Amino acid sequence: MNKLIIITPIKDSLETLRHTIKALRSGANSTPYYIFDDFSNDETMGWLKKPQEKYQFEIIHLGGHTSEPSPNYKLTLDMARKMALEQNAHLAIIESDVIAGPNNRI
Repeated sequence: MNKLIIITPIKDSLETLRHTIKALRSGANSTPYYIFDDFSNDETMGWLKKPQEKYQFEIIHLGGHTSEPSPNYKLTLDMARKMALEQNAHLAIIESDVIAGPNNRI
């Protein structure tokens, strides 16, 4: 199991999320990266759509998987775990309220 996927669960943590995405994706990085959106507001969703291609991440809208109101952390973890198992990959979870830097090791 040499592969890794990274996820960040979010709900409206826009300022720290911006820093985290930029830090994690600032260099050449082909590690699959998924943003699990738990019913974020329009401002957060509007920003996420703009840099998606540049920073190479996929947005998973939990609204397409549940009608339960936020928080849906267990659903996020269950879905991410399933993805990792299907890809035979390790799973790294970077919380949206944590500011990651380019020197952080994953």
